[in-house]
Amino acid sequence: MKKRPLRFVGIDVLKDHLDFACRPEPTRWRVANDRAGIAECISQLHQLKPALVVPSEDSERIAHAVRRAGVYVALGCNEMDPRPEVHTIYNSLLFFAPDGTVLGRHRKLMPTFTERMFWGQGDARDLAVFDTDIGRLGGLICGEHVMTLVRACMIAQGEDIHVAVFPGAFELHTGPQLQEPERAGGFWGHFAVRAHALEAGAFVISGCAVLNDADVAAEFPYKGRMNIGYAHGGSEVGAH
Repeated sequence: MKKRPLRFVGIDVLKDHLDFACRPEPTRWRVANDRAGIAECISQLHQLKPALVVPSEDSERIAHAVRRAGVYVALGCNEMDPRPEVHTIYNSLLFFAPDGTVLGRHRKLMPTFTERMFWGQGDARDLAVFDTDIGRLGGLICGEHVMTLVRACMIAQGEDIHVAVFPGAFELHTGPQLQEPERAGGFWGHFAVRAHALEAGAFVISGCAVLNDADVAAEFPYKGRMNIGYAHGGSEVGAH
């Protein structure tokens, strides 16, 4: 399948109007700084597909890869609400069956720290566990593993396999940055997930992301200025 090019959008906010520039295409447009202008810019941005929408051509590309592999997949992503009147982006966990169908999705209930600048709040309607031929499958995102009642909800639904996703194995408040790599085997997330395995009587997969500077496109405007050093892996699998 053809790879889609990366696109970046800059916005200059002025008193009377908003100026937009899209890279790498030489695309620019201006709208009035009022309700109608903002509605027009949202329509334009939707065409640039800033996040994954389910269902869509992009989600079908993922489903195609899942079908080829013939496995269950839990995929973390930026997900945009598919309703045309809603433009919120969520930190979401999507579940795919081996035939490529979407079992469901979970949106992080409360974005953490600066995540709140980008992601909206999820709700408890999608705290779901899915019946599969390998067992009852569920999952949560990062700091949700220290939300006791959220984990209790998953346990009450009879999880057999729990997928826990984290942006990396990291320490907090040790400095100089808010999140620093944890390399001694004491990542707090693993302890929380092990407790969930014991309490739920479930197998747990604790997935920690790997992101290197080389993975970031050269034209991305914040390349070299992001704290991604803690995204160094550190995943583990645990049994109840």
